[in-house]
Amino acid sequence: MATGIEVDGGAKAHISTTRISDATVDGFRVNDVGANTEVSIQGVVIEGSIGFDINLLSATCLLSGNLHLSLNNTNFIEGAKVYVSIMDLQEDDEGFNILGELHVGVAESGTESVFGEGDSYTRGMLVYSQAVGGAFTDRSTEARSASSSPFTFDGIVAENAIYIGSLLENNLGSLEHFGIKTKTLTAAVLGAGSIVFEY
Repeated sequence: MATGIEVDGGAKAHISTTRISDATVDGFRVNDVGANTEVSIQGVVIEGSIGFDINLLSATCLLSGNLHLSLNNTNFIEGAKVYVSIMDLQEDDEGFNILGELHVGVAESGTESVFGEGDSYTRGMLVYSQAVGGAFTDRSTEARSASSSPFTFDGIVAENAIYIGSLLENNLGSLEHFGIKTKTLTAAVLGAGSIVFEY
């Protein structure tokens, strides 16, 4: 086939559970004919297109939905509105891509988003504190629980320490613990030695 699916201006189209392979031109194209084309795509796989997997040529087009394709093989003209999630297996860029804003929660029920090591998390986290030259105290349970925090460490003068590690393991051994978030209820005096982080 030349182009798998071709849409002209003004169309209101919904494409679902479709696979388009090895198009000699474009896998899916919206032509610059007419205006205000709206296309909803759900569960569509486009692969191996000689031209583009998706080629949006209409500046008034609105495309939404979810696809599996090569993001490197797409063309979106300026002005086109694209709100899609794309699974892309491009080497070294494999992953889930969101084109458009990511909204988590609503004003009436706000929530935060967590991105693995990019944000704080408590799964497998170990926390120990140590007073000056003293024994280690296991603070892991308190540190993992928002309802048990805040809690008090052994001391805040020099030589007191807080150690953070992980119970998680993979085939290479123990994992480091990434992504720590702290809430400081009493303002620290920067440069006065109130809080020290050492890696």
